[in-house]
Amino acid sequence: MSMIDVIIDSFLDTLKALPILYLVYLLVVFFSHKNILKTSKKTGPILASALGQIPQCGFSGVMADLYSKKHITMGTLIAVFVATSDEAVPILISEPTLITTLLLLLVIKFVAGVGIGYFVDYVLIRDRNVVVPEQLDSTCHFPEMEDEEQHCHCHAHKENFNKPIKTTQSNNEYANSIFLHALKHTLDIAFYLLVASLIVNSLVYFVGVENISKIMITNSIFQPIIVALIGLIPSCAISVLLVELFISGILSFGSLVAGLCSGAGLGLVILFTKNKNIKQNVLILLITYTFSALLGFIINLF
Repeated sequence: MSMIDVIIDSFLDTLKALPILYLVYLLVVFFSHKNILKTSKKTGPILASALGQIPQCGFSGVMADLYSKKHITMGTLIAVFVATSDEAVPILISEPTLITTLLLLLVIKFVAGVGIGYFVDYVLIRDRNVVVPEQLDSTCHFPEMEDEEQHCHCHAHKENFNKPIKTTQSNNEYANSIFLHALKHTLDIAFYLLVASLIVNSLVYFVGVENISKIMITNSIFQPIIVALIGLIPSCAISVLLVELFISGILSFGSLVAGLCSGAGLGLVILFTKNKNIKQNVLILLITYTFSALLGFIINLF
């Protein structure tokens, strides 16, 4: 195989994934318009884990912003961090042979998110007092739909509680907006997928599978410890890279779970930016990493 073959294969792999990616993000953008972020102390981790199943990193950013405003508990925030699958879902969907793997991954991440969320709220952190927002902006679910900010914000504007919501878009404009946003997000992730494919295929070409396996300590039950650290890197491209490494046989399933559970997308960036309590932020980071690595380690044992 030559370097030209590496480039061609990477482009072909990306093109094959485009139709599925677009269909998935059509659904994501549609449901992102709905106001589904209202939560309570009792149901927070369950709702957060359910939101994490949606393949995008916007919800983790929204939840981090809500946590900084004391609208949700720490357990709810960690639940969405752990359950967030980011861009791994559409990529795995585009691989028909990995559907069973995808379903197992989603079940594990959902159960882990719920379990860890309640464990944090009821065992580790018992002060679960939150300020429940009377109204949340229903348009702040998708980062690309913000005109002035690069990430999501949910604000409770008291002066607007009783004002009717005015809609300026017709149904056709609304539909066109959904299709355009889905297309934009698909192209963005396709770019990440292409870059990740080029990186993985180039590493295999120049470094060799055996050397990469040694670096990533392939076939070792301790691999999740390293991969969970990589997952903490706040980028949507990391989840794509982890899936590509898994498909290439370099990462075990347990390591994939560890990396995707610790990978909260832009959530950690929003948390450290918006929440001024650095000790809380570091604690959330450590809890997310520890449980993610431990979960991957346990899966590898079995």
